[in-house]
Amino acid sequence: MRGTWLHRRVGDRLFAKELWQPERHSFALGTAWGVFFGLIPLPIQMLGAALSAFFSRGNIPIAIAATWFTNPFTAPFLIYLQYKVGMFLTGYGTNREPAQGIVEILKQAPVPFFIGAVAVGIVFALASYPLMLIGWDLVHKYFMKRIPHEERMAAKRKKAKAPTKKIEPTDTAGRR
Repeated sequence: MRGTWLHRRVGDRLFAKELWQPERHSFALGTAWGVFFGLIPLPIQMLGAALSAFFSRGNIPIAIAATWFTNPFTAPFLIYLQYKVGMFLTGYGTNREPAQGIVEILKQAPVPFFIGAVAVGIVFALASYPLMLIGWDLVHKYFMKRIPHEERMAAKRKKAKAPTKKIEPTDTAGRR
């Protein structure tokens, strides 16, 4: 991709390691962006998460994957929560029950629903960042074998220098 129009437009920043390979901070930041945009009911959730991760140096694949926090199983509960929070924040009150279906909710109270979506998105994103940092630390402490960089490189060099068995050519009768 180097030398393409995309590389000329965004430069080497697009190829930065932390944008594509999980690291502690970029993983948590990408997750936060993905959760935030996943809770905003727009058709460009993945694009918004990817662009936000790019500009803030978060992990782009993690940001895209985290938008699926809202999926067909969690969406009904999250939509109801966003509606109720939006009704509370806008002063409409929380005692009004929503109409049946998301289309009816959007017709009945679109502004409170979107305000609730942004508010819930901000709260969940702010909560996901420290949770992912803690999760990263726990996974690396209990499940990942930590080998110091020098030992890893020494093992790699030793493996590369290991003598190989020399095979001598034989004739068709099997003699050497």
